[in-house]
Parts: sequence; C-alpha cells; structure tokens
Amino acid sequence: MIETTTISSKGQVTIPLAFRDKLGLRAGAKVAFIDGEDGNVYVVNASLLSLKKAQEAFSSFGAGAFKSEEDAMAFAVETRKGKR
Repeated sequence: MIETTTISSKGQVTIPLAFRDKLGLRAGAKVAFIDGEDGNVYVVNASLLSLKKAQEAFSSFGAGAFKSEEDAMAFAVETRKGKR
C-alpha cells in the first residue's frame, strides 16, 4: 500500500487513516521514527516499541518474562492501577 501526504510549513503531516489503523494509532498517540540500517526510515507506534524494548530487557529473567504483548499490556495496566 502506498499513500502520499503533504508536509506543512511546520513540518507536520497527516498519517493516512489506513496506516493509523494498521499501527493502532489514535488521537494523542506517539509515533517513533527509526533510522534503519538499510537506509529506510520507519514509523512505528511508540507505545508498542516501548513494550517490545521492555520485553527484550526482561527476557533474561526467564520465567518472569512476558510471553506476549498482551501479557506486557496487562502488566502495564495492573501497574498503573497500583495492583503491582
């Protein structure tokens, strides 16, 4: 899929709806720009990127590591609610 958008004078762009849906982005969401080693620039959902980084960091702890993104999200929700 290819879509185009115009950069405003402030450097802002509108992410096309199809890509917002694909990335799970809603109003107020953060995106991360990654300078790939292959010369491409990647746009990703910053929240999911953070969860993946946390999962990688905790993976060395073995049995306590998150088994899925859903497990990590549940842990984050419980932590925010003060249950952990």
